[in-house]
Amino acid sequence: MRMAMEIPKREFRGNGLGDKMLALAVLPILVLGIVLMVVSMQTFSDKMEGHVRKEMTQQTKLILKILDENYPGEFSLNKDVKGNYHIYKGGKDITKDTEFIDNMKEIMGVEVTLFCQDVRLQTTLRDTKGRLFINTAVSSVITKDVLKKKKAHFYRSTTNVGDERYFAYYEPIFLEDGTCFGMVGVCRKATDIEKNIRMAVRPILLLSIAAIFVIGAISISYTRILTKRIRILQQFMKKLTKEDFEAEMPAGLLKVEDEIGDLARSGKKMQESIRRQVELDELTQLYNRRYGDKCLQQMCKKMQESGIEYCVAIGDIDFFKKVNDRYGHEAGDVVLTKVARILREKIMSKGYVCRWGGEEFLIVLEDCEQEQAKQILQDVLDVLRGQSIECQGQNICVTMSVGVVQVASDEKIDDILRRADKKLYDAKAGGRDRICD
Repeated sequence: MRMAMEIPKREFRGNGLGDKMLALAVLPILVLGIVLMVVSMQTFSDKMEGHVRKEMTQQTKLILKILDENYPGEFSLNKDVKGNYHIYKGGKDITKDTEFIDNMKEIMGVEVTLFCQDVRLQTTLRDTKGRLFINTAVSSVITKDVLKKKKAHFYRSTTNVGDERYFAYYEPIFLEDGTCFGMVGVCRKATDIEKNIRMAVRPILLLSIAAIFVIGAISISYTRILTKRIRILQQFMKKLTKEDFEAEMPAGLLKVEDEIGDLARSGKKMQESIRRQVELDELTQLYNRRYGDKCLQQMCKKMQESGIEYCVAIGDIDFFKKVNDRYGHEAGDVVLTKVARILREKIMSKGYVCRWGGEEFLIVLEDCEQEQAKQILQDVLDVLRGQSIECQGQNICVTMSVGVVQVASDEKIDDILRRADKKLYDAKAGGRDRICD
């Protein structure tokens, strides 16, 4: 009976094909996933910061617009008797209007500062003790970027006021003659913006991790399928090298339409090809003696396990040497082929037959008592006797002598063959073309 091939469990060694394929499949996905995740998060973070910049730019311009509406006219700069600068707009001192920037802070949610040159004249920024950062200066970098270059500038998480980091946007303001005398700045705490960015990035992070996990799981699953199929092929080929021609290739693998499926189908064809070469007689296409020995061993094992009865017979073509001598070996081959065909037709459905050597044939009948065996074998002899074999224009009459025995459950193979051979000798001694039991 053919048994489906079992794949033994393999201990983890870390250097097998499966481990290498898993590494090749998972590591690139993991690295690529991490890179894409970092790039995606950075891109999203940049976009968020770009949004913050755009929002702060619009807020600053809106403050200047509201300032123009509340104080129509141009900016001017005056110094009082104490040497302190005051900023005027439309002839009104806006330095004293602290409510304006407080209202802007409340409406827009940002810190607002009015500068004269690089010094804060008005601001909503306070230190940890609640004191306003009045008459404090910005860094030289901001002075250079905004006041000297006369250009608005955005700073991302680099502007320090006291111990706090800020995102800040500064817009220069000009006198009527075009002189840059100060700036308006808005800023937001970096910790607040970064917290918002982290909260916005978190779903992307979780989604990226989930995607890496799913893709990795699919890749691992597919890799395991591939390695399992390769191991099946490996075990099949190992059995083939040990001349185990009963090894089964799983039907599912034979149906796979890829290179591994091609290998499986080629392996199956190779098995059949080698089996024919090893187990079949080339001339008669019957099983050869080697396979006959194997079948006898299986027969004995099956008898012991299930108690099924067997009969074993050895048949020999009568006067075959004379056929070769008279008509030639080519005629002898034709006779062997014809006899083999008749034996195959009459016996194969009831057991098996093999070419035992020369003109001898081994016949094994399964689930059969001796009288039944004699009747089956007598049918064979009757067919042989009733027809002649034509070769080279000559009709050759062929008969066969057969010795048959009933196999005992505890009998050894050598004893079975010895008894069958003795019965064959008796059949020949008794006149040939007969069965002796």
